[in-house]
Amino acid sequence: MKTDIPVTNAAGNPRLLIPGLLSIVDGEILRRAGVIALVIGGALTLLNQPSAVFGGEAFDYLQLSLVFLLPFVVVTISQTLGARRAILDARQNGEREPSEETVLATVLSHGIALRALAVGILAGSVNVSIGITATLLEGGSVASMPVAPVIQAYVLPILFGLLSQSIAYRRAIQTERRMYSWKR
Repeated sequence: MKTDIPVTNAAGNPRLLIPGLLSIVDGEILRRAGVIALVIGGALTLLNQPSAVFGGEAFDYLQLSLVFLLPFVVVTISQTLGARRAILDARQNGEREPSEETVLATVLSHGIALRALAVGILAGSVNVSIGITATLLEGGSVASMPVAPVIQAYVLPILFGLLSQSIAYRRAIQTERRMYSWKR
């Protein structure tokens, strides 16, 4: 199955090869996302369910699964989007050398902040919707939900998205440079 989409100009001549998102996801991205999800999920479990961790109460298994699953999904999507943007920038602008810009400059450019915000809002909305649904099904009310997990549901995915996309962008620019210098 072909995952790259050729873009042509008005005359029908190929102008740019846009990599499909699935063609970018590889074992390295999934491995990094898994490790990050384990670290973040473990820290959030300790933060949000300390009495369950240390034996005083039962785990909230829905919340437990979400603190591991959502970081994995957010980091995978963020790294994929960051790498794709780097490939497109390298092919459009001829950026073959690793960027001399700082990590902060990378975070604030290349559309990374906007994509991180969009991914964070989407992930946070899914997380909070699941939490609200579970609370209502258990006979609780939305007003009884703790505020901290709701804030975490939005803020953390945005932060992880910013960082993951920036790192993936910088790695992909270097990979593109190596690929093109090898072909010369």
